[in-house]
Amino acid sequence: MPITKPIQISKYFSKSETSHNSVWSQVENLTQLNRDLEELLPQPLNKNCGIASIKSSQLTLYAESSAWCYKLRLHSSLIVKFLKKKEIFINQVKVIVLPQSTNSPSRSLPKPKITPEIKQILLAAKEALDDERIQQSLDKLIGK
Repeated sequence: MPITKPIQISKYFSKSETSHNSVWSQVENLTQLNRDLEELLPQPLNKNCGIASIKSSQLTLYAESSAWCYKLRLHSSLIVKFLKKKEIFINQVKVIVLPQSTNSPSRSLPKPKITPEIKQILLAAKEALDDERIQQSLDKLIGK
């Protein structure tokens, strides 16, 4: 069996993304922005769209259908002004349609095969971390 070396994944993230705390704070910020957006937009548009991401100066909005996308585009300048008041400066707005969900069950990905060596590494990582949510995720991955 070949010996594998661990890979440092932090080099694939920007410095601000390397901490799991920053990821949770980004999720919380995005959740709060979506709540604010819901109050800003008229009904029923506010129930059928939201902010998917803000990366650099690009805002990505989502809508449940192409008709909602059209209506959301009409409000994009209002959204940009709203974000500017929150000191979030946007140069580009992108609106995407969420894929329609089907009633047929989707195929799930196969469960990863965890070798005893990988299981030991994951257990050691779990013990080294203080975040309970990550520990629970590792338990699910390991199969506990």
